[in-house]
Amino acid sequence: MDGAWIPKELYADGELRFTFLYEPPKKNPGEYDYRDGTDNVYAAFWNRDKTKGELLQFVWLRRTVPIHLRIVNNGEIVTRQGKKDIGDALWGVWTHEHLMRRLARLTTLPLQTIAVREIPATGATCDSYAHVANESP
Repeated sequence: MDGAWIPKELYADGELRFTFLYEPPKKNPGEYDYRDGTDNVYAAFWNRDKTKGELLQFVWLRRTVPIHLRIVNNGEIVTRQGKKDIGDALWGVWTHEHLMRRLARLTTLPLQTIAVREIPATGATCDSYAHVANESP
């Protein structure tokens, strides 16, 4: 859990609350689907009353232990006038709409909760394109 991807205030009480969505590559991708054959995982990490959070989009690179995920998009989940939105949208219109469609689904999924102390430290690795870009060859 020690990382900059999930704001500490979301699990300050020792509980991590989240919903997630897995999307395999689609044979017939729609307008807001990727066409590159990647496996994508979307996770929303929520505050206690699901009014704020952090949305992360991962590409699932390796399925065997250690599982390897790469963060390819992220955004702050905010509630404005009773509606969920992704704040600080630094991407284009297509990406914002793509993530908003996933957020709509993530909002309706049952909330999963786990004590931070119970999250195993091994078994999966996670990085981001920013992390990979800063590594030396």
